Amino acid sequence: KKVKKLNNNNTSTCLIPVFSLLLLLALIFDINHEKGSTHDWSHITSQIGMFCYSGLDKEQVNTLINDYHIYLTQDGRISMAGVSSKNVEYLASAMHDVTK
Repeated sequence: KKVKKLNNNNTSTCLIPVFSLLLLLALIFDINHEKGSTHDWSHITSQIGMFCYSGLDKEQVNTLINDYHIYLTQDGRISMAGVSSKNVEYLASAMHDVTK
C-alpha cells in the first residue's frame, strides 16, 4: 500500500515537468514561426523526452556554441533540462538566426 501511494505521488509530480517540456518545445516552435522562419520546425513539437533533436547541421550547431554560447551535441541534440521560461526565447531566436 505504501509503494502504491509513493508511486501515485511520483506520477503526479512527473506530469508537471513533462507538461513544462512540451510547453517549452511549443514556445520554440511558435517563436521561430513568429520571426518568419522558413525552416521546418514541425519535428520540434512531435518530440517527448529530456533531449530534443533540433535538426540543425554541424555548422549551425558550432555557430550556436561559438557565437551564442548555447551548448548541444554535434548531432544537434539539446538537453531540455537546461531550457527554461527565462531562456527559451534566447534559444529560439538563436536557432532562428542560424537557419536564415
